[in-house]
Amino acid sequence: MDWTKNSFEILNALAKPILVIDRNYHIVAANNAACGSFCLSSDNIIGQKCFKITHKIDRPCWQEETNCPIKVAFELKEKTRVVHEHSYANKVIFEEITASPIFNDQGEVNFVVEELNDITELVQSKEITEHLKKEIKTLRGIIPICSSCKNVRDDTGYWQQVEAYIRDRSEADFSHGICPECMEKLYPEFVKKSRS
Repeated sequence: MDWTKNSFEILNALAKPILVIDRNYHIVAANNAACGSFCLSSDNIIGQKCFKITHKIDRPCWQEETNCPIKVAFELKEKTRVVHEHSYANKVIFEEITASPIFNDQGEVNFVVEELNDITELVQSKEITEHLKKEIKTLRGIIPICSSCKNVRDDTGYWQQVEAYIRDRSEADFSHGICPECMEKLYPEFVKKSRS
């Protein structure tokens, strides 16, 4: 099976980086999006080993104890997905790789089409979220509060001001002020002066 001009046109119509890889891990086709991602021309990609282009290493990524989707697609003859860390033009990104086998007439896998999907922002936002979850102490459950003075009772039965209770169990701090209703109730003469 050869990669014809029509095959290249189809690959170039796709917005995501696509590589077509043979059994020897050689890249036999790369679309324009892949060339743009790697900042290389197709002449500098086609014929190269996939691990040399994506990982900047000299041996297959599965030998580096990384789950290689190309190897899996050839061996299991099925589509597979993994997440890899790749180096592109002096930056490191995380990509979800979908490797899909292409079969010949005898049912053997001739090539694997590798689709690269940049998920760096998703990975980073997940890491940030996990970090924030560890940093933030949350208040949960029912907190008994006095209906008169508004003190709250902690787990040991001790009553304390709501401000102290929240400050001790979260990262929040308090600043004092006075709401308009209390201002009018407690300082009516000041409110009258400010309105005139």
